[in-house]
Amino acid sequence: MHQPATSVEAAPTQAPPSPLLIDQVWSRIQTRLEHRLGRIERLTMELFERELTAAEIAEYLQLTNGLAVNLATLGITTAADLVRYAGNTVDQSGADSSEAIAVSSLLDDTRLAIASTVGEAMAREPIGRHLLVVGPQSIEGDQLIWVAIMRGLRVTYHEQSLVKLGSGEKIPDVVVVVAPDPDLGAARPLLRAVEQSFYNVPVIALSTANTLPQRLRAVEHITTIMPMISHPDDLMDEINLLGARSRKSASILTIGRASEWFSAKMSEQGLPVQAERSVSALWRTLFTEDIDAVVIVQDAFTMSARELTDLIRSDIQTRDVGVIVVGPSSQAEVEQLLLAGADSVFSGEHSGEVAALLKSRLLRRRSKNTIGDAEKPTSVLPWQPALVLIERMLTAAMRRNSPVGLALIQLRLDRRTERDQQLSSEFRRGDLIARLDNEHIVVLLDAVDRATLVARMKSLSDKFNLRAIESRIGCMEFPIDGRSLDDLVTGAHRVLGRVAAENGPYVAGADWRPRDERPADVYILDPDETLGAVLRATIERRGLRAEHETDSLEGLKYLTGGTDRPLPRLLLVELEQRGIGGIQFLRQVQASGRLGQMKTIVFSSRTIEGEMRQTFELGAEDYVAKPFSTPLLLHRIQRALGTR
Repeated sequence: MHQPATSVEAAPTQAPPSPLLIDQVWSRIQTRLEHRLGRIERLTMELFERELTAAEIAEYLQLTNGLAVNLATLGITTAADLVRYAGNTVDQSGADSSEAIAVSSLLDDTRLAIASTVGEAMAREPIGRHLLVVGPQSIEGDQLIWVAIMRGLRVTYHEQSLVKLGSGEKIPDVVVVVAPDPDLGAARPLLRAVEQSFYNVPVIALSTANTLPQRLRAVEHITTIMPMISHPDDLMDEINLLGARSRKSASILTIGRASEWFSAKMSEQGLPVQAERSVSALWRTLFTEDIDAVVIVQDAFTMSARELTDLIRSDIQTRDVGVIVVGPSSQAEVEQLLLAGADSVFSGEHSGEVAALLKSRLLRRRSKNTIGDAEKPTSVLPWQPALVLIERMLTAAMRRNSPVGLALIQLRLDRRTERDQQLSSEFRRGDLIARLDNEHIVVLLDAVDRATLVARMKSLSDKFNLRAIESRIGCMEFPIDGRSLDDLVTGAHRVLGRVAAENGPYVAGADWRPRDERPADVYILDPDETLGAVLRATIERRGLRAEHETDSLEGLKYLTGGTDRPLPRLLLVELEQRGIGGIQFLRQVQASGRLGQMKTIVFSSRTIEGEMRQTFELGAEDYVAKPFSTPLLLHRIQRALGTR
């Protein structure tokens, strides 16, 4: 007989990277997992003695589904599949005690899969970017640290406060600050310390702040804010994106015989400085990268510090770059360099003073050029570069089960008026605006449904008086109105064509129809032509509009968005269909995201308990057995429509 283990054990490792951090984080995660897994195993033990009650089965499913989600979030996917299968086995068998041994074996395999994955993670050598996580212990922070380790990142964790990096320790590529305080007040000293210690290193604040005033408290110190409940995969996407951007090049260059020494000194101060080995290399970088300052240490190899300063100041593309010279010993040299255009000159080492000056320059530049995440306007992107960002937004929304609003705006490209940029100023960072072609702009708003999108686009149209130039806007909602970008754009084009043909509103959603195209109240899907016709006539005598379809494939095409017709208010479907079964039919409509937009009543001559349960799980309102009383069926239809 299976005995539940006392804890989720990790496989031993021989040379784990950052063993203390990994052990501590896994210990906290393990405790949370063990709470669910232990309860699941205790219920499984009951199966050896008796069948589980309905309440226990419901609890079992809740525990296994929750544990599977947690394991999948942590990247322990094999164990997640096993525990989910165990839950399905108990559910489908009706908690029969004969399944106890099989379920017990699945849970044993789950523990082995967890131990194997954890052991591999602990033995993995970090090869990716350096991530620094700062802030109090939290479930979200532990998940992020663990997933980052699983992805091969080198992770450092400072719990109570920011700790100064040791000698030779690498500056992080990205810093994540865990700030659970909603108003970010308690986290501001920590955010300020991170900013002062790691200039030019992107900082992500993981916070529950969700209002504009709350977010504005922190935007001066950070790169972006993400919700505390963000999925670790979304966080890793942002970390990789910001890390790649920040390490393309340093914004400070140094050149000279002691440039390597100077670069190391600045690194100790948290400043990323790139040492150039020749004037030609320095010049090439100045023209290809966004450089804030050049520090000349002693001289520039083939030319003097004064000559290089003259060269930088003489070119229109480089004249705004800061020039700092370290090393001249005589007052005459200092005066010549200042006359040539050097911003500052230091005699001797003075690395601390130089670092302070550079930090001040970067801070002024950041405050001048960077607007916080909550208020920074976006810009209009070309279509091809925008595609990657759009797909990323849709994938993240699908993972979070949240909507994305897509608006297609008829707006001819006019470079003289800069109308595109004027429109883009109405949106915030996180929104995405792209020029589809010379006639259309596409706007995507995360976590915005169709009704909200229509309201926002109406305000936009009124503000810019788009009606005066016959500019219409079609609004779609992902994934309800389309499961891909092509579907959404095609559907929005259909909306624009429909409102133009019917002289409809200038802003319309996918659900807009002319008054004389009212959708059916009831859509009957039954292969029996006689019964379908009788039901239709009976329903219409009650003042409801009904349609009847005998072909399940045609019905599937209509209900999954393959046509431009509006959805009915209620779907009345016979389970026994030709071509495709009723259960499979409902599953495919559900997968399209449209089953939830209408009520569903199922009727059938079969009363199989498992089949009935599946229909209710798919969202059916009612199940009517044949033969049925027509008045009773009408009463149930009216009740379903009345509760909508």
